[in-house]
Amino acid sequence: MLNYQLTDDDRAYWKANHHLVLRSPFSESQIETLRTWTHDLFELPETPGKWMKYFENSSKTGERLLCRVENFIPYHDGLRALLTDGDVMRILSELMGEQAVLFKEKINFKLAGGAGFAPHQDAPAFASFGHRYHITMMVAIDDATVDNGCLEFAQPSEVGEILTPADDGTIAPEVVNALTWTPLEVSAGDVVFFDSYIPHRSPANT
Repeated sequence: MLNYQLTDDDRAYWKANHHLVLRSPFSESQIETLRTWTHDLFELPETPGKWMKYFENSSKTGERLLCRVENFIPYHDGLRALLTDGDVMRILSELMGEQAVLFKEKINFKLAGGAGFAPHQDAPAFASFGHRYHITMMVAIDDATVDNGCLEFAQPSEVGEILTPADDGTIAPEVVNALTWTPLEVSAGDVVFFDSYIPHRSPANT
């Protein structure tokens, strides 16, 4: 489904900045397919022992909102093919410098009134599994803007550098305040790759 060849400029940008954005690698029809697949998962009933649905309370109305779905690969042929076969794994493997494998899949819905994500690095969260490095791939299903709480990156850390954490595992406030944060707005269908050491956060969707 994803048909893209990394350029020399892509590789250089990735090496320097620890993230990379592919603008519009999907066709309009493919974006609609991705939206349909996402809606499929939105509509799934809560079912113990299968896909995992997580909820939050809206900051606007207090209502219960779906905030993410995990462990859906075994139950959705289209998303399984997208995330485990073909160009996605080829691009990830090239960025990693070795054969990539899928570690975790999830959809963050971040509906109106949904919470954001505190400043953090991904690497510490999975240290107990024994690996030293991973890459996150984000596919935008809707436009993500400053108004609805898009992703923000700080100046990149060196690979392997864990910043001083707070007690809850996020980045300590004094470190957060010393970093320069830049919003990354994306359009539906854009793809973002970022490594597990780059600091990132996102505000709530108000």
